Amino acid sequence: MAKKISDDIEVVSREEALENLDANQNVEESYIPTEDVKGEDEYRDSNPVVIEEEPAEDEIITGNEPLPADYVPEDLGPVEASVGDEANLESAMDELSEEDRKIMEALLSKTQFYARKNLKAKESVHRQMFRSEHIVTASPDDKVETESTKLMEDFTMLNASAQSKRILEGKITGCHPANPDSPLSTTLAEVKFGHGTCKVLIPDYLLFDYEIGKYRNTPEQANVAVAVRDMIGLTVRFTVTQLDRAKKTAYADRLQALDTDGFFNYVKPTKDGKPRITPGMIAQGRVVRRNKKSVTICALGAERTLRANADENEICWNYCDDFREMFKVDQIVNVKILEVKTKEVTKYNNNYTLVKPKFSLKQTTVNPTDKYFDDFIENGHYTCVVTSLASSGVFVRLPDIDGMDCLVAYPKFGEMPMPGQERVVKITEKDIDEKTGRKKIFGTFVQ
Repeated sequence: MAKKISDDIEVVSREEALENLDANQNVEESYIPTEDVKGEDEYRDSNPVVIEEEPAEDEIITGNEPLPADYVPEDLGPVEASVGDEANLESAMDELSEEDRKIMEALLSKTQFYARKNLKAKESVHRQMFRSEHIVTASPDDKVETESTKLMEDFTMLNASAQSKRILEGKITGCHPANPDSPLSTTLAEVKFGHGTCKVLIPDYLLFDYEIGKYRNTPEQANVAVAVRDMIGLTVRFTVTQLDRAKKTAYADRLQALDTDGFFNYVKPTKDGKPRITPGMIAQGRVVRRNKKSVTICALGAERTLRANADENEICWNYCDDFREMFKVDQIVNVKILEVKTKEVTKYNNNYTLVKPKFSLKQTTVNPTDKYFDDFIENGHYTCVVTSLASSGVFVRLPDIDGMDCLVAYPKFGEMPMPGQERVVKITEKDIDEKTGRKKIFGTFVQ
């Protein structure tokens, strides 16, 4: 018998799910639970999702309502560390100095699953925090917002997250090392939540997925710190692991929110037997961070870094010398889901199942070269804008067509081109690759 959790979530038994397969043969049996599903944490699968059905052309999955308002994941209690996890912990901790080790152990006690708790303030401190002047209003029913009411609202939400893994949302406003005197220190992201009355801290190892043991050396840990810094300005979802009322500080975990959102959107079957998001669909994503040659996108719990490789560039159709000019942190973008897989991840004593997708930014738009290739004539002259300088030549943007580039050889004489300049270009060649079908336009500068 199907059990209805909310308007959007209905749990079925294995027998009922198998009966539904007759209606839809595209669902693999590996996605059918071996027993009645009681909560999202009891059903996991590490195989890729393979769905043949194409979505509607205009269908875009957004993140406005990724979870029902009253949906709370089931708390499974303490999570035991696996053998591999213990080895990971020891190898990472061995690299630390005694001072760093003590700081790390204190940090772990606040961020591991079994540490979820609410540290209450002393009664005298509690009274001082919520002391405020009485404000007379025109009507007794009017509500007045004061610092104490803001603090109480933030405490209430943070405590709810600490107790039940409720997902909250805030914005990264800064970061700092846990130990300023150590090059191996964990970096803490500072998140503004609600009214901003409490400081929310997320350690780097719970902010994004990376191999802790591999990065426990000075150069690599510096790269982790830079990655955290590059996320400043990002809106993140998180769960609270510990709330210290006296210090007005909460420690949080972003990976747990990614685990929950990824499971709900990409793995858990809906009423029709399929996950909410399947390959071929377009989903709404958010730019997590970007550098000169790559951009990291999080699309409803699935996070991936796209790089501008020569063989596989799924970021944009045209050449871009610096993706920091094309994207901004927290920018909303659309991505096409190409493949969905899951990965079991262990961070010290915390275990997660994270969605590791393949998706494309550029496939959500039409390739301008395919659309306008025939509009440009060999030996024709056009006014173009220089976009970037590369080792292979100069890339210029053809007129009035965003995203359509022409590769021009460096001039032997005269003025050197600079980005942003308008220059007249003569089209010398139009080429179509026989193997890939890729179309290219080449030209020379007219002096």
